[in-house]
Amino acid sequence: MVRGDILTGLRNALERGQDINSAKRSFVNAGYSINEVEEASRVILGQPIKVTNPKEIAEKTSFVPPPEAPQIYMGKSKKKHILRNVFLSFLGLVIIAGLGWLITWLFQMAK
Repeated sequence: MVRGDILTGLRNALERGQDINSAKRSFVNAGYSINEVEEASRVILGQPIKVTNPKEIAEKTSFVPPPEAPQIYMGKSKKKHILRNVFLSFLGLVIIAGLGWLITWLFQMAK
């Protein structure tokens, strides 16, 4: 069965000027079956594909979605980092203001 996503990808690669062999290699490196990639390239290059019945023709041109990409954990959300940074900035300002007030008070007491 020819996968529609492989056909589209190979056509796009050829339209961008990439040669068919490097495009096929990219699909195989991405985890696609070498047999499916070869079959799709034969369709694009116009080479005949063995078909024994009409139902098989429909199956060979139907779209099959690509394999789902693995989910990658990216760590804490940016929102948590932003809230932490705002809190620390506010705390720093409070400490600096408090030290300024303390120094002013100490100078006034010394007079």
